[in-house]
Amino acid sequence: MFEIAFSPWTSAWAASLPSIVLVATLWMLAAPEFNSIVSGNTNRHPWNLTGLASPKKALKRSASQVESELTTQSRQFQHRLNVVNNLEDLQHARSPQPADVVVIVVESLRPELISPECMPRIHHLAKQGIWFGNHYSGGNGSSLGIFSLVNGTDATWFYLSSIRFSPAMNDLFRQAGYELGFFAGVDDWQPFQMDAFINDSQYDVFHTESRDWLASDRRAIAKAKSFLAPDGQRPPRLAVVYLYSTHAPFDVNPEDTPHRPFASRDYPIPYTPSQRDQIWNRYRNAAKSIDTELVELLDPTNRFIVVAGDHGESFLEDGTIGHGTRCSEVQLRTPVVIAGPAVESRKLTFTTSHADVLPTLLSLIGIQVSRPDLFDGEDVLRTSMHRKQIVALADFLHEEVVLLPRNRTTRDASYRRNHFGLRCRYSHLDSRFVSISSVDQRGLDIVGEDGVELARQWIRENPSRFRPSDKSRSPAIHSPAQEN
Repeated sequence: MFEIAFSPWTSAWAASLPSIVLVATLWMLAAPEFNSIVSGNTNRHPWNLTGLASPKKALKRSASQVESELTTQSRQFQHRLNVVNNLEDLQHARSPQPADVVVIVVESLRPELISPECMPRIHHLAKQGIWFGNHYSGGNGSSLGIFSLVNGTDATWFYLSSIRFSPAMNDLFRQAGYELGFFAGVDDWQPFQMDAFINDSQYDVFHTESRDWLASDRRAIAKAKSFLAPDGQRPPRLAVVYLYSTHAPFDVNPEDTPHRPFASRDYPIPYTPSQRDQIWNRYRNAAKSIDTELVELLDPTNRFIVVAGDHGESFLEDGTIGHGTRCSEVQLRTPVVIAGPAVESRKLTFTTSHADVLPTLLSLIGIQVSRPDLFDGEDVLRTSMHRKQIVALADFLHEEVVLLPRNRTTRDASYRRNHFGLRCRYSHLDSRFVSISSVDQRGLDIVGEDGVELARQWIRENPSRFRPSDKSRSPAIHSPAQEN
């Protein structure tokens, strides 16, 4: 196999100089010879033109790996150039007080909680707006879910710093003239690398507190309410509110405990199946407590409201407890509701993901972007014939994704009873794509099912992720046996 080699000191130096990467990327986008960069002459590689790479030293990478990396760099550069392209129309159309936006992210929220018994206020909101009835987070952890939500992309891009540090939602709403605020009842972003896109440099007002469960969530809600208070003289505002009380061990207001019997706060972890129902009731009471606290933020008359979970939560259904441990349905499914002025009531049954939320929200508000194709998600209100047919969800523990077909609906009982999706090994940091196995709802492999057609469909729908040297063929889909 033809290979291009880099010296180790060169790679370290280049990694420390992002400007070199940017110059190389610009050259790649402009040069007529770009398509032949890896055609067989190592000296045509753009880094060689700078004198930074030697084709004779160690740290070898195959031509296909290098080209994959160049494709990824191009995508990162393009991501930053996705801009609002109808600013003049927005300025002419605005009323004296344009509609604000509030995005409420509730920790570990499962879709069953959006019910009259558990979260009556959010349930009422869901019936007024767009209810994503078969929805999945970008991944099974907070970092992946929130990243996907604020970027309109699959969470696979989370590990690329140039995208993680530049959330599309913030950039686009700021260009559209919005002031941005972030309010949270917790502040532990750094251990999970969320501090890249959750920090005071990304927002005009940034208020977080040390975790004090329902008490700190209550203060975050009050701060957001103050930020969104009507004032005809100010620009429109977007507030992101992140609430933590529904994370284990689930904080409960003693006045909001309709689900009984429920476990005490110091219930054992791990717990046994016989203890599960009482812990589940505690979780539902915690959701009821949050629903009560949110009452003053949930009026959609003059603002757009998004309510979303960051991911789901397992209560032994997949053999585990919590989240971030397995790409199972209960850890990945979470609700989303969008309501606001002139938003018609609609419940979606086809499969959606967090990557679809930002494109849909921008469409409802009337914000047009120059490169909607750079979103992995799509405006869910568009006709289905244009919609991508595959959704990719990322795993917190491994460089893996689960691919789901969009056309599997909540009514498709025969499919959901057995097949959940296709587990693949995939990362933007590694050019390999490995189709591993179909998985069931517990995230466990189904013996003898490889689901390779699902993988091929995803590759066809995402050509910017894969750019083999021979443009006439599709990227090879390896099996685990080929990896060994």
